[in-house]
Amino acid sequence: INEINYHSSDDIPKDWVELYNSSNSPINIGNWKLKDEEDFHVFTIPENTILYAGDFIVLCENAIVSLHRTR
Repeated sequence: INEINYHSSDDIPKDWVELYNSSNSPINIGNWKLKDEEDFHVFTIPENTILYAGDFIVLCENAIVSLHRTR
């Protein structure tokens, strides 16, 4: 986990988490689960979601944004 935002202002998505792959190898983060203190608030990352070396992914309500470095 690289960065977390919660209790946002109304002009940006409510809560989000940014993941960063600091390794030199791709990581399959498919089927990882993200949840808060409520057991029914669970987000499962889609199968075969690959986070490549040096890449970021931001997870927020109703959106997944992947930011890739230029290779």
